[in-house]
Amino acid sequence: ASILGTSTGSSATYNLSDTVTEIRTFFSHNWAVGRWRKFAGLALYFNFDLAVAAMVLVSLFFAALTFFKVLPCIDDHVLGNSADPVPTGFLVRPTCAITFLVALCLGRDILGCLGFKGERVFLDKICIHQTDAAIQRQGISKLGGFLHHSDHMIILFTPLYLTKLWTIYELAAFLLQHPISNLKVIPVNLSVAYCLSVLGFSCGPILILVRRHYNIAEIYTIVVSASVLFAYIVVLRTWAREKVQFKETLHQFSVRAAHCAVPSDRPVVIG
Repeated sequence: ASILGTSTGSSATYNLSDTVTEIRTFFSHNWAVGRWRKFAGLALYFNFDLAVAAMVLVSLFFAALTFFKVLPCIDDHVLGNSADPVPTGFLVRPTCAITFLVALCLGRDILGCLGFKGERVFLDKICIHQTDAAIQRQGISKLGGFLHHSDHMIILFTPLYLTKLWTIYELAAFLLQHPISNLKVIPVNLSVAYCLSVLGFSCGPILILVRRHYNIAEIYTIVVSASVLFAYIVVLRTWAREKVQFKETLHQFSVRAAHCAVPSDRPVVIG
């Protein structure tokens, strides 16, 4: 995720790129957006299927161990009654959630260590030289060529996206050369909300176990659960506000009013 932090690059980051004839995915994003939010969106897009498969395998394994009483259970007084509680496994759910999140964040890294190669993608910070002005200008002038040879575009979307000149250019140039079905829009805040929901899903059994083992008052587990729920609601409310802001941005949209961090780039984009 560190590569998504700032737009500052070097010869070292440029050396991460390679010469190819086709690009699978072109990343379009704003550097002003936090790296972890963008990472959450990309992780869900590229690693979701892998994370689900890993979670299912682990859930079946732990469910079998629980069924055969290899793993400990807790007495559930909700499913049963106080006199005859029902033994219930508590490790499956948190283990599944942890497996899902680990595979979501590190799945491609693990596959890379095993020799599997990922997709060819375009990220401006890596594919356009950031310190050599001559090479950088060549890369910028060929941006349309990069877009032409890209099969898909992923937009890591926030309302900021349509206020920046370069991202508007990338979107317009891509749609001129490719069908809209090749465009994938990922709202980064919804990606964060999804990860929080998975984390919250795993908290219940762990909180119950801790409360019973340490004889902690139930109010404390309620406070922790409420805190997770509050964070989830905050993220969803942020997304709701962004949807409203997005509609207003579309209504007032103007290419010439779009912000450009480097003024000298404006004539290059607008012409």
